Amino acid sequence: MAFLQAVAERLRAYRYTAINEAQLQDKVYAALRVAPAFGVFREVPTAGGRFDLEVRSPPERVVIELKVRGGAAEVERQAMRYALQPMVTAVIVASTSHTLIAELRRTHTGWLGGKPLVLVTLESFQ
Repeated sequence: MAFLQAVAERLRAYRYTAINEAQLQDKVYAALRVAPAFGVFREVPTAGGRFDLEVRSPPERVVIELKVRGGAAEVERQAMRYALQPMVTAVIVASTSHTLIAELRRTHTGWLGGKPLVLVTLESFQ
């Protein structure tokens, strides 16, 4: 759990400017790459779909699903597919949408598919 919290804190430490998910992925990837203890991988293909980002520090493998917009049900289904992957140890859903993260917080207690789930609101420049 310490590694998961370290990744989440790194995400919260920055402000992001992005108009779409590709730009957001670029910014988050850059923010995570400055942490030498993190192995960061983009667009990781798996049987359960393509992870936006995966952060590794063996044996931990944390998947990060990034969203600029989207509905909570859609995001939850996607995150569940990732959580059910045997190699994944935790899932982070990170979004610049305060509304989306608030919706997800109302329905989740910190676990998804038997794995820890962390919801992160990414601050942006206005």
